[in-house]
Amino acid sequence: MFIFEVLLQLRKNTLKSVETLSTEQLHRIPSGHSNNIIWHIGHMMASQQLLCYSRSGATPHLPMAFIDKYRKGTSPKEWMEPVSMDEMKGLFISTAEAFEADYKAGKFKAYESYTTSAGASLTDIDEAITYSYGHENLHYGNILMMLKIVK
Repeated sequence: MFIFEVLLQLRKNTLKSVETLSTEQLHRIPSGHSNNIIWHIGHMMASQQLLCYSRSGATPHLPMAFIDKYRKGTSPKEWMEPVSMDEMKGLFISTAEAFEADYKAGKFKAYESYTTSAGASLTDIDEAITYSYGHENLHYGNILMMLKIVK
């Protein structure tokens, strides 16, 4: 399915855009913001796992502790230590690849309808996948904006 190809490409583009940043730059919270670049990367994964896996009754590929750390409403202001970008890179790509494999394997059976904070009503996995991709693009845009501030 084409959406999985563009999702993987979006994630690769995201990683390429931040590959030269220092740990300090990745973790800097710009004035007027509540999150940083590495939080946006984690949030993209956590949201996909919640919207697509949890709502379909499928087992997420990320532990709930990870998902809870990056879910909507969280902030890195609460973190006690920096997050490893090397660890995030591997998860960022592997969860995108597993997503397509799981879809093809039919792991997303029933879908628990959900209305997003943006007002979109998701009623099946295909709508959730499309919404999730748009959501990731939104956060990629936030990352690109933050790059101009932290560099």
